[in-house]
Amino acid sequence: MTGRTRTATHEKLPSTPYPLKGRKLDTEKSSEESSNKRRRETPSEFEQTTRKRARHSDYSDSEEEPEQTFISRGRGLSRKKSGSKFRPGSSNGNISGPATGLRRSTRYRVPPLEAWRNERLIFKRGQNGEIECLGIDRGTAADNSGIAQMQRKFNRLKNNKTKKIESSRSVRSILTQVRNTQTGRLVKARVHRPFKSLKWSNSPDQVRPPHYTLTKAFSSSSICFGFIELAPFCTTGSKVSQTENLYICVIKGHLEVTVEERKFIFNSGDSCIVPFGVPYSITNCSNTKGQVSFCNFLQPFFPHQNRS
Repeated sequence: MTGRTRTATHEKLPSTPYPLKGRKLDTEKSSEESSNKRRRETPSEFEQTTRKRARHSDYSDSEEEPEQTFISRGRGLSRKKSGSKFRPGSSNGNISGPATGLRRSTRYRVPPLEAWRNERLIFKRGQNGEIECLGIDRGTAADNSGIAQMQRKFNRLKNNKTKKIESSRSVRSILTQVRNTQTGRLVKARVHRPFKSLKWSNSPDQVRPPHYTLTKAFSSSSICFGFIELAPFCTTGSKVSQTENLYICVIKGHLEVTVEERKFIFNSGDSCIVPFGVPYSITNCSNTKGQVSFCNFLQPFFPHQNRS
């Protein structure tokens, strides 16, 4: 009895965990089947497959595409690809409409926009729903202040050169024909003397820089006309004219004129006459150059100067 039970228990045991020789498991069969399905294509097979794909794409491209709606990039506006038309606006005529045809771009072709001046395209939707490009919004005006300043400087330098040429010409033309009332004939006389043509002499005290400079524009045996320029806060010192009266007129500056013992404060346009034999002095009271016009004449002017 014991031997039979042992054999029965042995027959009821499950299949052994280790495969027997010559037998294959189900997992091995499935792996072989998958390997057979994923077999690599030969070069001839790959070439045939590629040709079939190319033929299929040619047929698909030849078919007509249905009308579609496209949205312009960055504008949020739609238009039909085949029916778009361009009507150029008055602002710019260099804008071309979208190209029509098979597989063409629907963007508007425009010249480069100046983004730093906020230039942009202007679009408008028509009554039929189509989008039209009206032109280019020019944005802000260009800042040409630097160029304008350079141009003004160039023009100013050019005008200064012209003035110098004219002044040099006027210096050369110093003789003028005038009529002699006694003979009735025209004679040449020096009636004009440019200020730049005057020759200035320094003060006799030989100070460097000189306190004042003096020049004579016109002079004769009885009268003399000229100018005096005084340096800032300088004086001519005490002077005395023994034979000629002196007429002084302030052209520029703030001066102090002393006649005998009386002091006068002169501004531009003020004048005085110093009798001969009377001491006088002129002092510049400002920090800029002062200019005085003077005239020396021999003819008596005051009553006490009448000579017998």
